[in-house]
Amino acid sequence: MTVDFTTAIDEKEPIKTIASISTNFVEVIYPDPVKRITISHPTKKLYLSFSYEDGDSGTATNSAICAAGQYFSMSVPDGLDRCQIASATGTATTVIFIMEVF
Repeated sequence: MTVDFTTAIDEKEPIKTIASISTNFVEVIYPDPVKRITISHPTKKLYLSFSYEDGDSGTATNSAICAAGQYFSMSVPDGLDRCQIASATGTATTVIFIMEVF
């Protein structure tokens, strides 16, 4: 299930929610000018990666880990406009995805 946020910045909506993420990676597409992304979920640990495809099994290998109840933020290298997010266990509902343009 790919989630497309390519118009979010133009629509002045830099904070979005992803309704549901399971233990399989969900691809998130964001606008090219985005320079920092942040993810969070109040009760689920999340994996964030740039190495997988939509639907691949979630894993900590080649992934950043966002602890439950915390925010994970990172600068995005130029030329990247998508990432993959998975829940470490179970289903994470209402995952927060924040985009920043400098």
